[in-house]
Amino acid sequence: MTQKIETSPTGHASFAPSSMSRIITCPASWKESKLVPVAPPSEYALKGTLLHDCTAKVLNGLITFDDLTLDAADLGYVRDAVEYVLNVRSQIDHPAMQVETMVTLAPWGMPQVWGTADVIMADEENDILHVIDHKFGHGVQVFAGRNPQQMIYGAGALGFPPKLNNIKLHIVQPPLDHYDTYQCTSEEVEEFILGDVKDAVREARSDNPRYNPTEDACRFCPAGMACRARYNREMEAAQKVFAAIDTPPHQLTIKELVELFDYTEEIVNYRSEVAKYLLTKGLEGEVIPGKRIVAGRSNRKWVDVAKVQEYLTDAGYDVADLYQAKFFSPAQVEKTYRKLKKDTYFQSLITKKPGKPQLVDEDDKRPDYQNEDQDYFREV
Repeated sequence: MTQKIETSPTGHASFAPSSMSRIITCPASWKESKLVPVAPPSEYALKGTLLHDCTAKVLNGLITFDDLTLDAADLGYVRDAVEYVLNVRSQIDHPAMQVETMVTLAPWGMPQVWGTADVIMADEENDILHVIDHKFGHGVQVFAGRNPQQMIYGAGALGFPPKLNNIKLHIVQPPLDHYDTYQCTSEEVEEFILGDVKDAVREARSDNPRYNPTEDACRFCPAGMACRARYNREMEAAQKVFAAIDTPPHQLTIKELVELFDYTEEIVNYRSEVAKYLLTKGLEGEVIPGKRIVAGRSNRKWVDVAKVQEYLTDAGYDVADLYQAKFFSPAQVEKTYRKLKKDTYFQSLITKKPGKPQLVDEDDKRPDYQNEDQDYFREV
């Protein structure tokens, strides 16, 4: 059945579920994004689209793993994504599964919010709707808890009023070996959609939407580099950093140092984004005042390794001394032979020390650091 939707002039959703987290945080980003040219997709986005397409085709039975011409790592990611879905389906007596399904919030009064869900699976016996989203990025770890994109997919699939009383969100992110779930009731979904989402859409379309630049909201905002509100925020942060530097160290409190730490980190990240943006503009031919583009440092490489080996051997050198052999790491072995990830004995041959302690925001979802190894602190 065709569902009513509202499209933008480009044919896309006016409010894409993938951008709703940003719009909820900063409603003004919706209009700001429409003022900048549409950037071509990055190589990472293209790779993600390819792996999504491969996963969907395998799940739909259109192709098999043998038909895929991916490298070992990417093939492994697709295999993991497919196996996760099949494992969820195997636990349902009579699963109703849809892959790459268009869902919309039109039944909820918002036809401008729609998108494509990776996997929707209904478990009517247990009164649960499963929403599975595949993430193939290596950079940002994504969590399922009240994930706006997933909540919207779930609401669209549930319909209004909801057909099932519970929803379970799944994030499948094979490159980070990260699998996260979150379950809530349809009442919670209704509250979120008719509250946070509807309010954000209404404000974004108003004459004076609210600007609220934050590091998370600005990270993937198309207007991030042209946004005056973000620029002002960063300048204010810089002023606070300079003010703290001018203060005698013995007068600073732990709280002030935490603020300095946060402001400095934010400015460094912003500077990195600005540098990439200016470099891109310069390579496109735009003049960057006071700057030039030069070639960075590069390493020398052999023109033909076989000829180098032949020359050195003829000259009397022992070529065997010029090799460095090193056994693959656990991750490299698992990428080569994916089944070993589930081999109990093989896994017992691997050890993993706790990572070095990191200072993060208190709402970070990672577990607290357990101070079991004092060696790091002795090092410090």
